[in-house]
Amino acid sequence: HFIAGIFPSAAKLPLKRNQVTANALAVLQKVGQELVDSKRKELESLPDGGADELLGKDLLSILLRSNMKEATSQMMTDEEVIAQIITFVIAGHDTTSASTAWTLYALAKNPEIQRKLQEELLAFPHDSPTLDDLNNMTYLDWVIKESFRRHPGAHALQRTPASDEIIPLSEPIIDKNGKEINEILLKAGETIFVSIAAFNWSTNYWGPDAHEFRPERWANPPEESSVIPHVFANLMTFFFGPRACIGWRFALAETKAILFVLLRAFDFGIDPQMTVKTKSVIATRPIVGGQETLGTRLPLIVKTRSSKAG
Repeated sequence: HFIAGIFPSAAKLPLKRNQVTANALAVLQKVGQELVDSKRKELESLPDGGADELLGKDLLSILLRSNMKEATSQMMTDEEVIAQIITFVIAGHDTTSASTAWTLYALAKNPEIQRKLQEELLAFPHDSPTLDDLNNMTYLDWVIKESFRRHPGAHALQRTPASDEIIPLSEPIIDKNGKEINEILLKAGETIFVSIAAFNWSTNYWGPDAHEFRPERWANPPEESSVIPHVFANLMTFFFGPRACIGWRFALAETKAILFVLLRAFDFGIDPQMTVKTKSVIATRPIVGGQETLGTRLPLIVKTRSSKAG
């Protein structure tokens, strides 16, 4: 994928990986078209193109209903609608599940932080908090922010400009000839990779302990981090601008809800001898060192809080 991002023609080579990718995309397109056709017929059969009170508010219904209200020239094609569905399914599911796994990993590696978070969660009087309740849990908020900073869902994104652009640099760099460079010319069609991890882990923005998992830093975030382009908490995790993650608020709420349920019921630990590495497969996933052939996985030791037995 990295090579194909730089040399698009590489994606057309008769390689096994390219064929597997093409087959998977074909299945996604087929299923996506079936979903769109079925939902559109359902919407068109209802008064006024499907009033909100007559149909569920699932993402596909909302997307199609909104699209049907647009002027013909502004409507998305079926291909564009299907692309949005694929984005919801892959980006929404994969990145959130990976982020939750990395958060549990960080808590398993830091039992004192886990204990402090559990105390806050267990202090809540019942098992059905509202979103406002979750957002008012200060230490849970700090843990989530720190996890999204230390373990972003994707380590990098690529962007390809439609026109020539001049990118100013925050600090000048010196090239191999000793010339000072203050901006970079990016031509239309060229691909650049933007490192999310470089921003999230930079000691320039987060201090000398930037590579440590320390939720308390969010009690008073470094002022230097405020210059990072973001949609959430001075972090590049959800990117920024018009192409930022459209579901970042949902991802945040979902992760908080999952942790609320799990950490009130279980303690999480980890084998101290196990080495965990990262592998980027759309989302940044964990793999166990020495067991790479087993694929992405993250074995944790789980014990119920009542019996302390696994």
